[in-house]
Amino acid sequence: MLALAVASLCHDIAHPGLNNFYHVNARTPLALLYNNKAVLENFHATATFCILMRPEFNFVSSFNQHEFKSILFFSFFPDFKPEPKKKKKSSTTIIISF
Repeated sequence: MLALAVASLCHDIAHPGLNNFYHVNARTPLALLYNNKAVLENFHATATFCILMRPEFNFVSSFNQHEFKSILFFSFFPDFKPEPKKKKKSSTTIIISF
């Protein structure tokens, strides 16, 4: 629930009113800063982290590292599904003789 609250409050925080396509094509400072990759998404995440690090807004300071990462990760990447671990292929040799 906390991840949902953080995501709701910080979604599009400080939005400049222009989309990623504009920023990349206009070569804005934001696009350059974020290497033309998910410009606004990275900007919103950075703005959120900067706010949460201020003492008066840092409600996560008592969280351990795992809790902190979980809340922030799932706030910004709710559709993330980790890839299942791949099983090692065994190197079995089959000899067929006729």
